[in-house]
Amino acid sequence: MSRVGMSPLPRTPRPSLAALSALACATWLACAPSPALAATLKARTDAEEIAAADRIVRGRVESVRTERRAGSGAIETVARVRVVDDYTGGTDRVIEIRELGGTVGDTTLVVPGAARFLVGDDIVALVERKAGGWRPSAMGRSIFGVRQSAAGTELVRQDTDEPLVGAATPGPGRRSLASFDAAVRAVRRQAPTRLSSPGVAPSIGEVAAVMPTVEGFRLLGNMRWHEADSGLPVTWYRNTLTAPPLDSGNSEAELGQAMAAWTNPASASITLVYGGTRVVAANATLNCGAPPVPGGGLITYEDPDDDITTSGVIAIGGACSGSPTRIVNGTTFSRITYGFVIFTTKAEMAPLGQSLFLARVAEHEVGHAIGLGHTPTDGSVANATSNIMYPSCCQTVTPVPPAIGPDDLAGLQFIYPVDSGSGGSCTYDVTPSVQSIGYGGGVVTPFSVNTGSACTWSVASTASWLTLSGPATRTGPGTISYVAAANNGTARGAAVTIAGKGVTVQQEASPVIAPTDTDNDGLPDAWEIQAGLNPAVGTGADGATGDPDGDGLTNLQEYQRRLHPRGVVQRYLAEGVQNTFFATRIALVNPSATVTAYVQLRFATPPDADGVVTTTEHWVTIAPRRRATLDVGTVAGVRDSFATTIESSTLVVADRTVSWDGTGYGSHAESATEAPRTTWYFAEGATMAGFNTFYLLLNPGTAAAETTITYLRAGRAPRTKSYTVAPGARLTVWVDMERWSDGDSLEAAEVSARIDASAPIIAERAMYLDRNGQVFTAGHDSVALTAPAERWLLAEGATGSYFDLFILLANPSSQDANVRLRFLLGDGTVIEHREMVPAMARGTVWVDALGRDATLIARNPDYARLADTAVSTDVIVDNGVGILVERSMWWPGDSSTWGEAHNSGGVTAPALRWALAEGEVGGARNTKTYVLVSNPSGTSATITVTMVSETGAPEQQVYTVGANSRFNIALGDAGFFPSALGKRVGLLVESSAVPIVVERAMYSDAGGQQWAAGTNAVATKLP
Repeated sequence: MSRVGMSPLPRTPRPSLAALSALACATWLACAPSPALAATLKARTDAEEIAAADRIVRGRVESVRTERRAGSGAIETVARVRVVDDYTGGTDRVIEIRELGGTVGDTTLVVPGAARFLVGDDIVALVERKAGGWRPSAMGRSIFGVRQSAAGTELVRQDTDEPLVGAATPGPGRRSLASFDAAVRAVRRQAPTRLSSPGVAPSIGEVAAVMPTVEGFRLLGNMRWHEADSGLPVTWYRNTLTAPPLDSGNSEAELGQAMAAWTNPASASITLVYGGTRVVAANATLNCGAPPVPGGGLITYEDPDDDITTSGVIAIGGACSGSPTRIVNGTTFSRITYGFVIFTTKAEMAPLGQSLFLARVAEHEVGHAIGLGHTPTDGSVANATSNIMYPSCCQTVTPVPPAIGPDDLAGLQFIYPVDSGSGGSCTYDVTPSVQSIGYGGGVVTPFSVNTGSACTWSVASTASWLTLSGPATRTGPGTISYVAAANNGTARGAAVTIAGKGVTVQQEASPVIAPTDTDNDGLPDAWEIQAGLNPAVGTGADGATGDPDGDGLTNLQEYQRRLHPRGVVQRYLAEGVQNTFFATRIALVNPSATVTAYVQLRFATPPDADGVVTTTEHWVTIAPRRRATLDVGTVAGVRDSFATTIESSTLVVADRTVSWDGTGYGSHAESATEAPRTTWYFAEGATMAGFNTFYLLLNPGTAAAETTITYLRAGRAPRTKSYTVAPGARLTVWVDMERWSDGDSLEAAEVSARIDASAPIIAERAMYLDRNGQVFTAGHDSVALTAPAERWLLAEGATGSYFDLFILLANPSSQDANVRLRFLLGDGTVIEHREMVPAMARGTVWVDALGRDATLIARNPDYARLADTAVSTDVIVDNGVGILVERSMWWPGDSSTWGEAHNSGGVTAPALRWALAEGEVGGARNTKTYVLVSNPSGTSATITVTMVSETGAPEQQVYTVGANSRFNIALGDAGFFPSALGKRVGLLVESSAVPIVVERAMYSDAGGQQWAAGTNAVATKLP
């Protein structure tokens, strides 16, 4: 493939994605919480600070405003600065400098260490480029006030109190303007350019402290976790959106130390626990209005939403707070509702790869997130450097986590005294420390809590096999009882926190009981039955040495390796995720009228930190012409990201649906792939304006797949990156986050891709759009395309005021492609439209726009029908060049109101028989299912549609699809299987003689919004 950038088609671009960015302004701080945070910075020499800035200016602050950042809603202060002198060759006389923090309405974001701007102030600013303007390159450390003193014109650095790490000696906090000019000349090799009159500089003394001080330690915004008063622990999680920076390990131990540091002191009352992992979108990590972890904390690596400057900020930590307030030790504290720590990239700060360094920074930032500011540096605290909250790291006297220093402890005891309960002085005695239960489960012997009658306390545990009896929060003395589930495995234990005290429930292992084996062939009866073997016959194809699927493995070897002994049919799904946010279900249909299907599904995870891939199998038996639904959440051991391999004794059809948020406000779907390949293609992909693109790769083989992805970007040179997909494992590639050592990245790009692997793999792509502060407002998923082709068929398509329809074209060849798009309407009307797709180009045909193009309509009045119609598309390349084709639909309305989407790749040929495993009408989400049939030929087609369900007998209907037309089956409507209402169904679509193309679209309601979620999938061809 030629290494040339792909450029977009000029005629019909998609709606402006810049408009999407402007519309992404969120309201996540609308409920009057008050966030605060602090930062850790990398020490830089004077020369390094000057060299790192993209621009250095002296100017006068003309105005200051606050606003919410588009895309995430984070509050920013925006200073309009009239430039007096430019040290770096800039010519703009007015610039805007943006800094995190400020007040909008009743909501305040406090950022100690952030730059502060006063109208009329004379400043020198070292800034870096930022979307929408500029930002200080190192927060307040890169902003200087220009002041007049007896010594002349001087610069006074705004902030010198943020913690610094590293051995570099930073520039002075106060210096003459002349010495600064000389330093800039020495580094940048140019003199300042005067752009406007400087006026008169203010006098010394403009920079004021903003942090309340109590005794030696400092408070961060007078906020605290009120959970400490009732013994309820505060649970923190690691965000798996980005990988930990450690050279080795997943940072679980380091984060546990950071939690323990603030929990261990017996003379304080707060309890922090590490609860594991969660995935939170980049633009939700600072969402105080709808916290991703309500009442808990989140630690995120690699600064995914670019909240940290690239010139030295290592981490920011803080919390969101609001009402109610409480008075503790004479100080009024607001209630913390969500805590967070965000780290910069490892590329910016390589020492984050070291365990001790990461643990110290994490402990420091978590200290901010529980309300602590910095240890004073003015000499008022003895041995100040021996505290973790001292604004410098890391020295030999810096505490080693989980240790803290004396001033740290004083602050902790002040904010979280042991007697801060609402009933006065409260102590809690919890006995015993351990309770045991047998493997059969049942009621665990209660724990006893001895405390005062007015003392409130809570109980919590993350163990899924324990169920609490009674409320989680109680007052006065009492007992706590759990019900334990039966244990079918090894011995296990669960940590329980009661009134801030840690206790344990232990359960014995299940006894080993030999499974029943009627024919004594070493194969358990239960396994043989679910695999379709005869448990009463121990010889031949049913015995231990049999090999009925002819794969070279005996039945005994298949059993030992947890495989299917009769797996003659394989299907694959690279995408799948099951957790508190995502839910996955798989629909299966047996199209045979006579043969039962014995189906095994194997769920494979990504490799863990030790390279181990966890595989869980599940068996399903499906009678002839029946359907089955598997809710993956019911399969024990399957959690978070996974891929699925399906093996069956006979042909089955499988469709997967992923929905999210519990309410189902978004969803996507795809049908299973028949076989892995070494080459795959994606035509669609975007990483700008709130879009998130993920590639999901499954290696079903036994050898590692060394994989190269060639990323093709509009107007830019292709870039390649290599990955290893472990045997039997899934790999996720978050395209937005891919970067190269030369600074190039895939941010803000439209991306196509070619994937080449040393061993056959499966590739899918999931795309999501974040909007208005909501994570993954819209999303769609499609399996990759296998190869370029000269013809592509798309059954689905709709335009009008509700839907936007896009045909996505990519030409990976070295020759231009002359493309003819045949739009097939329901009445047989064919509208032909031509596009030339240049070599190595990608582009988008916005079908709605064709129907509003006056020039095209003048040439052919039928074009006007494309503005509002149901349509199929037949894409033909007339000059023999292979291209790639996908289709996307977005709704409702235009790009300013889009809330959901679906996408599918085209098929290269029609067929006589198709099947769909997924389909539903009605139900809790008022689901609608449409089957779209396209007949691209010049002869009408007679089709027989068979609806199969999970319990009832199959039903059939016969329809006629006109020549060169599209036909729509609205399941549940009159004439289209009205008995489907309230059911989940599958469908077989068979044409008597004329080949057709079949797709399925489904829509469901959520949160009071019609069709908030939607999916689409191409049907599976049947032989």
